[in-house]
Amino acid sequence: FFKSWTPRTTQFGSPDVSPSRCMVKAAVKSPVSPLGKLLVLSLCVLLPWLARSTPFAAPRFRGTRLGQGRQGRQEDPLSRNALSPVIQAWQLQQERDREYDELLRGGFSKEKMFQFFRGRPHLILRRFYEIGQVLLPAWQVWTNPKEGTSRGEYLKGSLQRLGPVFVKVGQTLAQRPDIVGDDAAEVLKSLQSKTKPFPDEIAHRIILEDLNHTGPLAPGLCPEGFDCDGSPLFREISAETIASASLGQVYKAKTREGQQIALKVMRPGVARLVACDWVCWFLALKLQRLIFGSFNDLAKLADGVAGGGFLELDYHNEGRNMEDFVREHMWLGFVTAPAWVHAYTGPKGNCRVLATAWADGLDFSELP
Repeated sequence: FFKSWTPRTTQFGSPDVSPSRCMVKAAVKSPVSPLGKLLVLSLCVLLPWLARSTPFAAPRFRGTRLGQGRQGRQEDPLSRNALSPVIQAWQLQQERDREYDELLRGGFSKEKMFQFFRGRPHLILRRFYEIGQVLLPAWQVWTNPKEGTSRGEYLKGSLQRLGPVFVKVGQTLAQRPDIVGDDAAEVLKSLQSKTKPFPDEIAHRIILEDLNHTGPLAPGLCPEGFDCDGSPLFREISAETIASASLGQVYKAKTREGQQIALKVMRPGVARLVACDWVCWFLALKLQRLIFGSFNDLAKLADGVAGGGFLELDYHNEGRNMEDFVREHMWLGFVTAPAWVHAYTGPKGNCRVLATAWADGLDFSELP
């Protein structure tokens, strides 16, 4: 199927070479069962139309908003026009994503996922379309690279564009040079701590909102719309991120009491991306098994990735794990972990900021 599909999509989305037309030709010529052809053809017909006609946004809320329990400063809608375009766009997307907060509660649940997306199939179809737009050109570069083009760099950029789940895939591939080659594996290693960060001004606002502070973040660092004459939250904080990964990025701060801490800030919209990508992976692997008659149910791998991803998004669970780790290994005397700083961690259930004691160390690549 893919061998007959990919050579025809040299210009994905161009007027004369549409993805749906190429997929239909590939499906018709592929030696698969009639049921498999019917499923692929149906997807080909519906996917482009729904992707263009339906916005990738959660529907309007019914009843109580799921995110009303989040502590923090509530923005006045009348003051939005005074904010930068980046902040305005983030606030609008944040309102749309608030419904996904409920998916984070209680960990990963397939039943809850299917119930959530059963009435929102357009979100999944749209995400399939976005993934195809990025991965098809990446596959062409990987199989037929042009002179002067780095396959590893192109793959890295493509995975970053698709979000945290695909960045996780890249981090895994970085440890498998037997699959992607030594050069590409070396490039992909940067995804472990040098993923493209989201804007610092958004991260600063998330910190203030989660910690329910209306004043400046630190002396001389006050985001738009906050009370710059108020008392600062920290004595000092790094203006730029120290490190960034697939699900969040880290800042170094010093509290008013003088303690140096690390602030881990969750990426905006990460719950939406993890949830949508799990459904896409699950359906794609189920379809692959149906068409090709695979003995192994690879969809279980998607369950494992999603389960781990949702656990990583529960910052209070991560903090408890650190405390458990220290307690269980205290008898060794030389094994420890940074202490969880509860006072500067966001509220349970909707936490987007995790604070720990700062610990100096070396990157894995710097170890002898």
